[in-house]
Amino acid sequence: MQLEILLFLQDIANPFLDTLMNLISLVGEIIPVLFLLILYWCIDKGKGIKGAYALSFALVTTNITKSIFRSPRPFMLYPELINGQRLSTATGYSFPSGHSTISSSFFSFLMLFFHSKLVNVISILIIILVPLSRLYLGVHWPVDVMTGTAIGIASALLVGKVSCKMEEKKNKFFHFQVSLGFVFLFISLIISIMLDCGKIDEVAFSDVAMTTALISSLLLGFTLEERYVSFSNEGSVRARIVRFVLGMITSMLLFLVASLLPLPHYIGFSISLTATGIWATFIYPFLGVIRGLFSRSC
Repeated sequence: MQLEILLFLQDIANPFLDTLMNLISLVGEIIPVLFLLILYWCIDKGKGIKGAYALSFALVTTNITKSIFRSPRPFMLYPELINGQRLSTATGYSFPSGHSTISSSFFSFLMLFFHSKLVNVISILIIILVPLSRLYLGVHWPVDVMTGTAIGIASALLVGKVSCKMEEKKNKFFHFQVSLGFVFLFISLIISIMLDCGKIDEVAFSDVAMTTALISSLLLGFTLEERYVSFSNEGSVRARIVRFVLGMITSMLLFLVASLLPLPHYIGFSISLTATGIWATFIYPFLGVIRGLFSRSC
């Protein structure tokens, strides 16, 4: 049944749909990250934190699942599913779909925290279209996108519920969050060392190393910012635009410089990602408050 669905989509393939489906896949991957940075730095810090946690925990769940099942992608078993003119945006194993996880987690979060009919309509459309684009491109089975979508929605719901309780007891959870951040950093470095030594499957665990590094940077950065900075999103439209542009430029420059350090590939990548995450969530706001780019919360 799953193969029949993919073959049907292959039958209706054409150059216009090829371009459209690749664009939808790209939107489902890039837009969430950019919007969460805008939300955190410029609009609503609290919602930005919740969205980032929902997305990162959904991703680490998906990537760990991928490393366990190691399911081959459809086009690996049936090469006729891939049109030569169609771009493949797929790396790693098939089950579950990372793009479906990202889009469903982020847009479910939007529906939970932004009560708007327009937001709901757009979010539902994207939650449907991104998995469909992955099926059309022949890079996932239907069960992959359904599972990825379920993980994303569940993560958004879970973070929404847990975050409310944690906000009520911020001081109590401070040491727990910092400790958990270092645990994830340790896991990321161990996996990276094993990858660089060739001891584990690169395809299965490279994304796990990346997402555990990402979560460690969020846990450490957000927690330290809340305790020692506590910036406010207030400011003029011009100030918020400058804040976002400068944040993006400095974050990308830091990642580039850190990636040039003479370290083994995966160790260097994990350190670069962690450093950039902590910069974006803690150090940049800290320096921004000192320089007047951010204001402090009352």
